[in-house]
Amino acid sequence: MQPMAHGPRAELALAQIGARIRRDLEPFQKLTKLTALIIPAPTAPGALPAAPPPPGGGGFHPLCARRVQRTRTAPCKGRWPLRLRSGHQAPEVTNPTCPIGLCCSWVAIQAGDRLMGMTILVADSRTTRQAFQAARDVLRLLIAGACRDSMVAALSEETENLKERVLGLERILAKGGPPAGGPGSLIGARGLDQARGGGCAIVGRAVAYLHKHYQEVHLSLPAVAQALGCHPRYLTTRFTQIVGERMRPYLLGLRVTDACRLLIGTGMPIKEISYAAGFSSPTWFSEVFRRRVGISPTEYRCIHASS
Repeated sequence: MQPMAHGPRAELALAQIGARIRRDLEPFQKLTKLTALIIPAPTAPGALPAAPPPPGGGGFHPLCARRVQRTRTAPCKGRWPLRLRSGHQAPEVTNPTCPIGLCCSWVAIQAGDRLMGMTILVADSRTTRQAFQAARDVLRLLIAGACRDSMVAALSEETENLKERVLGLERILAKGGPPAGGPGSLIGARGLDQARGGGCAIVGRAVAYLHKHYQEVHLSLPAVAQALGCHPRYLTTRFTQIVGERMRPYLLGLRVTDACRLLIGTGMPIKEISYAAGFSSPTWFSEVFRRRVGISPTEYRCIHASS
């Protein structure tokens, strides 16, 4: 398996995976009458942000979440929670029946050597095993297509970047020599933005900036735009068009994903986790977490401690 490219353009391609999958899951649900849920890998570098939940559930599948809230225990002892904790590569698809009678399959969301998360498919006894397996196969093709498209986009951006630098070098050499700043200054960031119409390059830099600074409590759209040297309205418009969701929800998703990592992997008090993940108050953190994940931070920690 080839390693995923790195850099702003690669991060942008990875950021688009979640939007691609969520877009494709809408017709999938209409076709199969089953709900598939994206769960980010909180320990993976460049992990998917926690996505807005579908009706009835967020970080837990709606069928599982209802039982979790009643029993306060993990609904399964499957391998996928351990895979998510470790970031271990997990290309296989499983099809177990959990102790509470739900049939569960997961498909790894994997771009190159990065495990970005899992897509969980759950059904109850009303769904035949044949129908469930057919839905699982469709889901596997859907995820593979989204990850493949993401890798192609990342490689295409890197190729375009290389072409621009080569053309810049040829133009400069034709005029008599390299610039005073050396080869690294052949084409600045602004020049690359102009060469590509401004969209993908600036949004790629915005995604990279968010991944680096999301833990800063006062991070805002104007602050990101100022750091990148562009107008906030232009940035948010292009970000939404290219990534597939607005910048603020994307930022909250990064913070929730980091909070999940801290809840699972540390014994930090929840109040400290809220500030460490970039939230301005524990109350706001709990509200956003429940809206995104479907259960409270305390419930999330207890469930993962028992699984």
